[in-house]
Amino acid sequence: LNYSTAAEAKPVFDALADRGSVTMPLQKTFWADAFGMVNDRFGTPWMINAGAAEAAAAEETDARTTADV
Repeated sequence: LNYSTAAEAKPVFDALADRGSVTMPLQKTFWADAFGMVNDRFGTPWMINAGAAEAAAAEETDARTTADV
């Protein structure tokens, strides 16, 4: 699941983790403001990603465009 901000992702992550198991805590990574993995109470695995991924891609595109000029 992808969210725009970590604040939007946290309640979803917490709800899925309730009576489930966290396999990777929701935390900042090099590609996102927040990323985490959890198995819900039924055993279904989820990955939660929030923020910065689109911004990082846009910055990379801008850097390439500037370098080409």
